Amino acid sequence: IDCGSGGVERSPAIQERLVQEVAASVGRGNGRVLGVMLRSFLLAGKQELVAGKAPTYGMSVTEACMDWSATAAALEALAAAVRLRRDGSLDGQPAPKRPRS
Repeated sequence: IDCGSGGVERSPAIQERLVQEVAASVGRGNGRVLGVMLRSFLLAGKQELVAGKAPTYGMSVTEACMDWSATAAALEALAAAVRLRRDGSLDGQPAPKRPRS
């Protein structure tokens, strides 16, 4: 799932909200989510390159991105959701054993 596509409508804040929605879906047992794509950089947002002006280190020049702390929080939420899905504790019952492939 590409949480950052959509052009100008996709601000870092919208991307953060979408990844939380994906994590909630995974946590409820959605097994169809195989991965996510996030726009991430050290600093949030996007900057324009201006002749004669030094760019801000750590900020994207191509797309609006989440900053590092938002990215870490998103990855932690997704990891927690995957653990919940794997535990199968959605109904309080242990998950059936799955064969390892």
